[in-house]
Amino acid sequence: MYYEFDEQAEQKALENQKQKKQKQATMLIALLLIGGIAYYFLGYLPQERDRVKEEIEEMFKENYLVLPEKLDKSLWEEKENWEEHLNSLYLPSQVKAFGARMLKAIERKAEELEEEERERPKKAREEAIEDIKAACMQEELEMPKIKEIIEKYTKKINKTPYIKKEDSTKDINDVKTEAIELIQQERFKRQRLHWRREPHSWTDKWLANKQADFVTAWDSFTNKLGKEPPYFNMTASYKICFPPSLWDDLNEEQKAHHRAEELRLREEVQEYKFSSIVEEWEQKALANPIRGELNTQLNELDNNALFYGAPRTGKSIMAEKLAYETDRYPLVVIQGSSLTPRKADYDANIDPLTKFIFTLCDIDHTLVDDFGFFHKRRKWWSKIYSVYRWS
Repeated sequence: MYYEFDEQAEQKALENQKQKKQKQATMLIALLLIGGIAYYFLGYLPQERDRVKEEIEEMFKENYLVLPEKLDKSLWEEKENWEEHLNSLYLPSQVKAFGARMLKAIERKAEELEEEERERPKKAREEAIEDIKAACMQEELEMPKIKEIIEKYTKKINKTPYIKKEDSTKDINDVKTEAIELIQQERFKRQRLHWRREPHSWTDKWLANKQADFVTAWDSFTNKLGKEPPYFNMTASYKICFPPSLWDDLNEEQKAHHRAEELRLREEVQEYKFSSIVEEWEQKALANPIRGELNTQLNELDNNALFYGAPRTGKSIMAEKLAYETDRYPLVVIQGSSLTPRKADYDANIDPLTKFIFTLCDIDHTLVDDFGFFHKRRKWWSKIYSVYRWS
């Protein structure tokens, strides 16, 4: 009995000891597991995230043209940014895979941007040329002058160095702007919108000061037609008569111009007799019938003259004779009755003075634009309108 009791007690003690060791082992495993988890979340995982983050940030630095907002946002799913998405990953494989995807995306985007950068000058030039064409009306694209401008500035743009917008040096955009302004000036010339053109004479400046009135008139004509008129029809009727040498200098197209006429003088005109005052003025003007200067010391008038009198007393003949014999300047003949504003003019608030000055301005531009007179635009009125008559 005694020995049996001892054996049972010993066996029980062994079992207790075994259970105690098992508990100790379980606690040790639990402690190791807790320590491992703690190390994983507090040590390894943050280090892994930091490592991947540093790699990504270094990749961004190496490819400075690539910004996070230029990448596909689906890379970080529904998170606000890639850092937030990285911090939400808990498995090393996820962190590593995300890092690899980010590095690949940055590299791919850098290649795309480099290709775009190489193509940017070509693209900028193509866009500039397209913008110039887009500034034209459809019918203008077939006009020789507009074609010439587009061709000229296409070559100019292709030769202009590409400069980034932040640089202040003249670049492709400046050339494009210059071309578009030139096209607009050609349009204003064709439409006779002289108040929108660059001012060179006192009539241009006068029209520019009355721009609001002309815009109202143009809008009025446009509304009545339902579209823009081909040109601003407000001038009085006039002809430009060219003496022999000037007529010979004109090409066939200029001679066919609806404003152009050859100045001819009847033979019997040479036998006409005028008063001594008129003949004295004629001799003075024949030397050079441009506008002269007033000599205050001698009290001599300049070459300007106003003839008035009854019909058939030689007023028109004297103007024609002077222009023909000097053979230096065209004779502008305005139909006086056509200076009276029409109903359409009055409806557009165009008064006689406005119509008169607009006509003078139109004569000015017609001589320069269509007949090539005085491209340097110097002393306009002293030369172009030296010989002038009304009919």
